[in-house]
Amino acid sequence: MIPLVTAESMRELDRRATEDFGLPAVQLMEAAGHALARAAQGAACALVLCGGGNNGGDGFAAARHLVAAGRYVVVATAANLSRLPEAAAWHLAALRRAGVTPVAFAPALLHDADLVIDALVGVGIRGPLRDPLPAIVEAVNASGVSVLSADVPSGLGAGGIRAARTLCLGGTKYDCVVSPDEAGEVACDPLGIPPAAWAGLTPRLNLLEPGDIRLPERPLRGHKGTFGTVVVIAGSAEFAGAGLLAAQAALRSGVGLTFLATSAPGLSGRIPEVIVRPYSEDLLRGADAVAIGPGLGQSADARSLVAAVLGAWRGPLVIDADALNLSKLDTLPEGAVITPHPGEAGRLLGSSAKDVEADRIAAVQRLAARNVAVLKGFRTLIGASGQVWVNPTGNDGMGTGGTGDVLTGLIGGLLAQGAPAEQAACAGVYLHGLAGDRATARLGHRAMAAGDLINAFPDAFRA
Repeated sequence: MIPLVTAESMRELDRRATEDFGLPAVQLMEAAGHALARAAQGAACALVLCGGGNNGGDGFAAARHLVAAGRYVVVATAANLSRLPEAAAWHLAALRRAGVTPVAFAPALLHDADLVIDALVGVGIRGPLRDPLPAIVEAVNASGVSVLSADVPSGLGAGGIRAARTLCLGGTKYDCVVSPDEAGEVACDPLGIPPAAWAGLTPRLNLLEPGDIRLPERPLRGHKGTFGTVVVIAGSAEFAGAGLLAAQAALRSGVGLTFLATSAPGLSGRIPEVIVRPYSEDLLRGADAVAIGPGLGQSADARSLVAAVLGAWRGPLVIDADALNLSKLDTLPEGAVITPHPGEAGRLLGSSAKDVEADRIAAVQRLAARNVAVLKGFRTLIGASGQVWVNPTGNDGMGTGGTGDVLTGLIGGLLAQGAPAEQAACAGVYLHGLAGDRATARLGHRAMAAGDLINAFPDAFRA
């Protein structure tokens, strides 16, 4: 997994590097300049845009190294260079000694450039850019010149520069990972900051990688009893399809036996391998895991059913959709996997979907106080044990009804096979998104349906 930092945790990491590990800001800026210059080596004519803060200092250092490498470089700025931070001022002076004097930005400077290095503002700047930066951003975006952003694209999330590449400095920035349309291809240079500086950094954020995904073992001599039994409690007369999708996803997870407990009529035999029953407490006695919620509705009968199941079952459990809407956060069984979308998360937290989306990290941390929480959405977050994982798989083709039901069934099936809750949530979310990516590659973004994800499970599991 790849550690990620927010603006706040990066400030703390910088402080530790300087105060605890003796790496002066000038030295870190020098390392940043080296890294940016290496990333820009293919450019014949680079336009380096430098702001008035430390991000601008990274740009000054990069420009000096490019000049030393024989590249043609123009450094442009709209900042007051007499008010630079100390380290940035040092690098500006070094750049001038190398024979380069910054000029005022003008759109005409873009005409001959084959690369723009964006070092206008860094990760610490939030909200809309101030004049004259919006006009510079507009000119850069309209020019069609490839952009390499230093640390983060200037104005990220607020109509800023759209980079082809972003080189994060010191640590990979969470905001870049969740904004690929603005940050482009994201890489990171640690700048020589020692791994010990990361110890205890909060929030503990990590980007999931393929090597992090652990699936339950499958013994060569295994049989249907070996691979567990999952009971999916889902569907109703109005939302029968939700139960079918969740049960079929559980079946395709590799579980030994799948039961669908539902009040929806006429589902028996629709999926030959799934055993359909009305709900009874006896059904739970043979279960290794339970998945509850998709398509139950919010009737009085559904409320009674959810209360009965959550009161009776103490084993591995995934709770979704209507089972979340009919419950309170502090009454959910401890240790369960919960999979809310932002609207459901807002209701559980006593806020709104807008509030959740404004700070998804804080929201998933609150949801995960007693449970393993999966906060669905673009770059789904998984929270557990004081950590947050960011999922890199998935795409907009999955923005269609039923895909959440598929995720619930998949996680339930993994739980039944013996995966711990944290592992089942991370693996389920990653594979669910990967199946969506495989399905989209075949079908395109517009024509996908939730069942296409299940059909792509074999490809995702093989990967």
